[in-house]
Amino acid sequence: FGLPGAQVATGMMCYEILTYGVYMISLVIGGFGLYLGLFAGRAPFGITVVPATFGAVVILVVLSMLFIEAPVERFLLRRAGHASGRWQSWWRRVAVLPRSIRTGLQAALAMVKRRDPSVLGAVAAWYFDIGTLWASFHAFGHAPSPAVIVMGYFVGTLANVLPLPGGIGGVEGGMIGCFLAFGVPAQLAILAVLAYRTISYWLPTIPGAIAYFRLREAIAAARKQSNRSGPKSSGANTVALPHTSG
Repeated sequence: FGLPGAQVATGMMCYEILTYGVYMISLVIGGFGLYLGLFAGRAPFGITVVPATFGAVVILVVLSMLFIEAPVERFLLRRAGHASGRWQSWWRRVAVLPRSIRTGLQAALAMVKRRDPSVLGAVAAWYFDIGTLWASFHAFGHAPSPAVIVMGYFVGTLANVLPLPGGIGGVEGGMIGCFLAFGVPAQLAILAVLAYRTISYWLPTIPGAIAYFRLREAIAAARKQSNRSGPKSSGANTVALPHTSG
């Protein structure tokens, strides 16, 4: 508690840039590498060049905020000035993004420049998960080439953006479709992806659900304790709020 809002925002943006920077770089290297024959595996244009181009565009747009953050922010604020009601509020919220991206990007680049070992966590988070998918393929047969597994994983997870209830079925269908396009036998692709999703996504929901309900109990107990120990003003019961210095 007590962290300045700007510091929290910068930290969160730095985290997102590092995490999804690995994602986009993987799309670029894997997609173009497969299409150009640098890596083993089939290379359908739609799931190699298209996602690789998308990743490159995202990287360039984010990097451009180091140089054009101010004019982009002014443009968005002008749009907010010409809008009204809900749209004006929306444009004003969007207008803070260029500065947030720039500060988060500067923090991320500073971590990379000083070789902060915590940056490796962004790589490990994705590639240990891909390792689970690779092991699932081996459990049911022969795994495709590493580049195919990486591209099938990252392109398949783009299905998270589909408006499905709870995201159920989107990633599974996306990954299976990608692996079929790469020439992986249908039975092997279905079994491997479903086994991977069971281990990586559904299995952790069990301890997660237990932790959620225990956290609710802990918060309720803390509030009850705060109500009992807080000072009372004359004529009314009040709960003392902790003082934080700016």
